[in-house]
Amino acid sequence: MKDKRTIWLMGILLALIGIFLIFNFQKDHEPIVQQPVKEELLAGKNEIKSIEIRKGENGALEAHVRYFYRGGEPNPVLRVITDSPDPNAHFYVDEEQNAPIKKGEHSATIEIKRQPVPEKEFTSHKVIVSLGSKFGPTKVKKEIEHSIEWPDFFSYIRNREFTKKTTAELYKEAVEFIDQADSRTFNQAKKNLERILLKDPAYIDAYPELARFSMKSNWGPEGLKQAETYLLSGLTLQKDHANSHVLLGYVYTHQNRFDEAEQEFKTAEKLGTNNLWLWANWGELNALRGKHEEAISTYLKAIASPRTYNTYDRARLDAYRKLFALLNTQEELSKADELYKRRAEEYPNSPCFLTEYAAFRISRFEDFQGALNASRKAIDAGCDSTESRQIMGLANYLAWASTEGQQRDAYLSQAQIFFPESPQLIYLLSRNDSTSKVLSELKKQFISIDTKDNNNYNALAYALMENDIPSARRLIKLGAQPAEPVSEEEYPVALIPVFHQHTEGVQLLLENGVNLSAMKYRGISALGYAEQLENPEIYQLIKSKSRT
Repeated sequence: MKDKRTIWLMGILLALIGIFLIFNFQKDHEPIVQQPVKEELLAGKNEIKSIEIRKGENGALEAHVRYFYRGGEPNPVLRVITDSPDPNAHFYVDEEQNAPIKKGEHSATIEIKRQPVPEKEFTSHKVIVSLGSKFGPTKVKKEIEHSIEWPDFFSYIRNREFTKKTTAELYKEAVEFIDQADSRTFNQAKKNLERILLKDPAYIDAYPELARFSMKSNWGPEGLKQAETYLLSGLTLQKDHANSHVLLGYVYTHQNRFDEAEQEFKTAEKLGTNNLWLWANWGELNALRGKHEEAISTYLKAIASPRTYNTYDRARLDAYRKLFALLNTQEELSKADELYKRRAEEYPNSPCFLTEYAAFRISRFEDFQGALNASRKAIDAGCDSTESRQIMGLANYLAWASTEGQQRDAYLSQAQIFFPESPQLIYLLSRNDSTSKVLSELKKQFISIDTKDNNNYNALAYALMENDIPSARRLIKLGAQPAEPVSEEEYPVALIPVFHQHTEGVQLLLENGVNLSAMKYRGISALGYAEQLENPEIYQLIKSKSRT
């Protein structure tokens, strides 16, 4: 009993302590209810005092509004709209038409925006300014007569986005559009540059871009002259602008003003620039002057540093391409091989560079295994071009012609999958000595050198149309018939160089014993067509051969 009484007393004690704590906690933490502070209103009444229509810096119309606001409205704003012929226009709310306001007499400038409806072009006649709560009824309104012709809604949005862009944004976009040379956006580049110069005539970087636009849109003496004018205009504003000197050197190069071009490149080098076009353009100048070694060393400067991942990457790729064309001697081929591999590694997102490397391994080294490896990597990495499949086919044909045993048939099977029999196959195989030997093997098997495609052209026809004399010579040696009728018109293939006025092709046929004076189409001989085309050189060639 004693223990039970003790427990009972302890329970009462704990209950009393709990009541005490709860009472005191509530007392110390009673919520404080704040009474709303009544806003003190200014004397006077809300009023829109004046509305002035102006054109802003970006060309958009703006309403400059003077107002008096006494206070008392939650989220007070000014709102500027125009009238619209569409009765539903008032349902559309645009936050950019509102401007927050403060008590007292002040001014605010708000862009006058087109009503979203109607979508077609229309003319508004009033500008309406209202003052009140952002989410409540209008307290004060004032309107003035002012007519505005609005374009259709989509044109308005496009033009407005254009006018809102900063100079830096306009310039960056212009450079990208000129680089891409896409007909859908190319002319926008010039509009961007013109807008930049309207804002700031001393924006020097715009002048080289205008020059690039002129050359790309109108290549030739006229476009080059216009480019020169733009560049010289910019240099009068800033004579030490290195990029302008780089591009002016390029212009002078293509105007055959080589000494002046070199001086511009030297000036740019002295000023200092990270523009890789300095070396790419200078390399081109050296190549045109016949300075082979100097051209190679200059192009190598363009690719010496790591990738920049900017617009100058184009100069880097241009230098690679020009180097591949120059590195032709046996001593230079190892350097070319190194550069092909290096370019493919530097540009993993351009897997077709591996296809080009495979083609190089075939044409220069007859290395079918290296070509097969590179071709597989290219296709696996996403290169889905027709050329990638053709090079894979050519590599397998070369492997087939170069090996013996069971693997030989497997190579031929793969070759026919990737590049089936066609005039294009025969033409490509004829383009160099390393693959033309494959044709000899194929002739023994099943292929006719004069096989034709759906356009009724054969390999010799394509070679002669391209004025590819070495390939045409190999094809004739392998048995291609110059008298074979081609095209839908069924004219002799030997007439192609006459029709295309390729003197070298005519000489090749004559050297191989083709009697062009006896070759006729629609009753007219090759000599007659040469006379009709008013080509005395070809006419005399054929005529002199007919006398012997």
